[in-house]
Amino acid sequence: MELCIDTSTRYATVGISEKGELIQELTWHSQRNHSVELAPAIESVLNRQQIAVKDLAAVFVAKGPGAFSALRVGMSVAKSLSAGVEIPIVGISTIDIEVEPYLGISQNIIGLVPAGRERVYIAKYVDGDVEQRNIIVRNYNQIDFNKTDDTFFCGEGVKGILESEYADII
Repeated sequence: MELCIDTSTRYATVGISEKGELIQELTWHSQRNHSVELAPAIESVLNRQQIAVKDLAAVFVAKGPGAFSALRVGMSVAKSLSAGVEIPIVGISTIDIEVEPYLGISQNIIGLVPAGRERVYIAKYVDGDVEQRNIIVRNYNQIDFNKTDDTFFCGEGVKGILESEYADII
């Protein structure tokens, strides 16, 4: 089993997977308290699965893009657990995490992760493959998605754009 940690955005998640398939998950809206919230969340998912850290085969951790301090918390905890029980640690792109549930749909997918100050990180997936990854857009009005009717948008960055004066770009 693997421990999964994502502290890259306001919605933090910890989970347990088996051979890469998620079997237990806890997600919460963090009030920028990842450092206080993460350990109890990990303890909770481990207890629900009735396993200990020593039973884990690996730690998967979101490596960004995302909020620097929040990423640092997740990576520090992941690295500590990995070193403590001598198991591998695997970093996974936050945008890949956001897009993964939708890869089976027959649409182009654009994953958006907030970068702050009306900026987003963008990755475009065409037929399940990454076309462009982690482009920092200075602000929403500079975004040109070249979207078609079959473009699907996902990720926490969608909300920021929809709540702005540039909602029509999505």
